[in-house]
Amino acid sequence: AESVEGCEVVFHCASGGGSDQEYLDININGTRNILNACEKHGVRRLVFVSSIAVHGPEPPDGADEYDDYRSFGRGYSDSKIAAEKMVMEASRRTELQVSIIRPTFVWGPRSNLFTVRPLREMQSGTFRLVDQGQGDCHAVFIETLVDAIIAASVQENAAGRPFLVSDGYDITWKQFFACYATMLAIGALPSLSASSKTVRWRCKAYQKLRTHLEVWKTNPAPLWRKVLRRAMRIAADRIQNLGVMNEWDLKKFSRQGTLNTQSTQQILRITPRYSFEEAVELTEAWVRDQLGEELKLSPKCETAELTCAV
Repeated sequence: AESVEGCEVVFHCASGGGSDQEYLDININGTRNILNACEKHGVRRLVFVSSIAVHGPEPPDGADEYDDYRSFGRGYSDSKIAAEKMVMEASRRTELQVSIIRPTFVWGPRSNLFTVRPLREMQSGTFRLVDQGQGDCHAVFIETLVDAIIAASVQENAAGRPFLVSDGYDITWKQFFACYATMLAIGALPSLSASSKTVRWRCKAYQKLRTHLEVWKTNPAPLWRKVLRRAMRIAADRIQNLGVMNEWDLKKFSRQGTLNTQSTQQILRITPRYSFEEAVELTEAWVRDQLGEELKLSPKCETAELTCAV
């Protein structure tokens, strides 16, 4: 309440948790706290950062921001759905104007999920494409997302509606991740098949092992639990070395189809300020500065041409 007092616009970008329950607690209860504070202090506009995950891992071809919500019993996405409904209800019940921003897959400097983690997994040999990377990549560079968030706070006709935000670079996941492989000077990236029963079984087994390890991680623990926990960790590590991801990601990375972001372009007037190649160069500069030693990146010639396969 103290943080929003005197504010005209509030940007709610926070998301929390690690476990499903933590996501539900923080993303739902936390959003309720923000809404109550905004109402108490007469905030004019709330910009809520949600996620494309509210539409599930594989929205239909041509999906836009009015595509159906799809609940999968997954803490992150389900909590975002609940929070969005709460935000829209507050806009109908009070004088608070709201805009909902749904980014796709945020990459660039400081992005953990779509920059730092893939690089670390490639370096360790655990990274895998899905279906040879032929799925359509609708990622959004962090600068584009920030531009959209700010625009949603000032455009009058942006109130009372959601916006789907993507760069629209028209590339595949293979082309996207090839740029990281180029940074690390590694060759072709291995791949998983989204339709393989063996792959799906392996991924399910890995997820169950990791779930049980999370539940049983508390100490002190009886000897039998320590022994079983160690055996499960060894099994999980061996499965991981074969290449795994959860079923959600298998579907997400194998999806082929377009997204409709015309509202973002026409109402928010947002288009990417950088080409894909320029965004990669900015990302690589940050990676070399912050993670160069960890990733053992070789020095880059200042005049070298960008070699990612676009």
